[in-house]
Amino acid sequence: MASPTKEADTGAIPKHRPRELRRQAPVDYKQMHEGTRHKDSPSVGSRASIGDVSESLDVRPEKDGFGFGAVSATELDLGQGDAEKVLLDLDREIEELESSLRVVSSQLKAASLRKERQQRSDRLDRLRRELFVAERQLQQAEEEEQRLVIVKIVSDSIPKYVEGIYHAEVVSIPGMRINQLTNKIQKGHVILDTPISIIHVGTNDVVGMEAGAMLSAYNNLISQIRSKSNTKIVTSALLMSS
Repeated sequence: MASPTKEADTGAIPKHRPRELRRQAPVDYKQMHEGTRHKDSPSVGSRASIGDVSESLDVRPEKDGFGFGAVSATELDLGQGDAEKVLLDLDREIEELESSLRVVSSQLKAASLRKERQQRSDRLDRLRRELFVAERQLQQAEEEEQRLVIVKIVSDSIPKYVEGIYHAEVVSIPGMRINQLTNKIQKGHVILDTPISIIHVGTNDVVGMEAGAMLSAYNNLISQIRSKSNTKIVTSALLMSS
């Protein structure tokens, strides 16, 4: 019997043929020696071509679930060097993606910090403007309060140089007598519109007017003030002149 290693005698796939065909065409060497035909292989003793072997093995690209050609076991049969290269490439791509992700995350954090800083800066400016307005309003209120007259002092020339008293106004009429002040209030020349009115008059009436007449004149003055205003009346003691 001829040796099975000879292509002409046995019909076996020679070693110089592609490795895929050698793997896909299993040969039972025992049956080859016995001269029997393999069930799925071409008949022993006849010359087999690569196309015949491919057709007998029905080598067709399989389809995966998405309609693409599935990777065959032969295509995955990589050498150790090729597998290590693929792993290195994958590791390098993973590292690049992770680095890009870190950069993007850092940029997002920086953008968030800039937004928060801008919001706080806007709030600080708004508070400064509100504080400025409040301070101006307080200053105006204090100035108005200082200008507010609560007490009006009505007198002859004695207190005419009195000044600097907060919330007080001095109405000085030189040489004024009790009856003169009564007439001015009655005619509206002197208006007592403050919460408190201090009346200092009568010094010029001491000479030439009896005590009873002065008392009657004071009562008439007070009655006239009450008929014109709701101010609280305060009378001061007479100051004797030399």
